[in-house]
Amino acid sequence: MGLTRQISFTRQCYRRFCKVASHQREKSPRVAPECGQAGEAGATCQTTNDRKSFDFVKALKAWRLAEARRQGVPAFRILTDRTLGALASARPANEAELLAVAGLGPRLVARYGTALLRFVVEESATIAAR
Repeated sequence: MGLTRQISFTRQCYRRFCKVASHQREKSPRVAPECGQAGEAGATCQTTNDRKSFDFVKALKAWRLAEARRQGVPAFRILTDRTLGALASARPANEAELLAVAGLGPRLVARYGTALLRFVVEESATIAAR
């Protein structure tokens, strides 16, 4: 077999394998940008379907961005979108409830806990007044 024929044969086998492999792979679920929950393509989070929750998540993202700029780090280093969605769903009132939120551990609660609790109380009152 000549070198050209071997290369051609290898490419055909590779293409066949890739086609089979791409069909066999499971597609990763799409993630709703507002809360990070998995769903269909273009899905919206069930916890943010109503306008007040959506506004709350937007306000949390604005707080996170301001905090990130203050510290000079990317926003995802403060809290992830998934954690913000869980925080918006839970709306914790104290530190114990804050620790129960997925994505918030003792270190993040120690660092941002008081600011988050104050923000949740203030923003909930502001959104409720609308």
